[in-house]
Amino acid sequence: MIKRQLELSFGKARGCQPMDRRQRHLNRANWWFERMRHVVNRAFDWQPAPLPRPEQIWFAGAVPAGPAASSQDERQICE
Repeated sequence: MIKRQLELSFGKARGCQPMDRRQRHLNRANWWFERMRHVVNRAFDWQPAPLPRPEQIWFAGAVPAGPAASSQDERQICE
């Protein structure tokens, strides 16, 4: 165990050099676009959902068309 005071000095070490504003913006933009390229490269193609089956709707109060019209079900699937 050390029982005396330690002395730390930075000597002639240079601190962070402040970047100019333009360079910071360019660095941030480069980082962002690199991330977006990575995301796009990892993406995969989605297949679109199939179209739904056609559906014929009878409006309430409309006169049924012909004897085949059913008053029990207002919706019929066309096949």
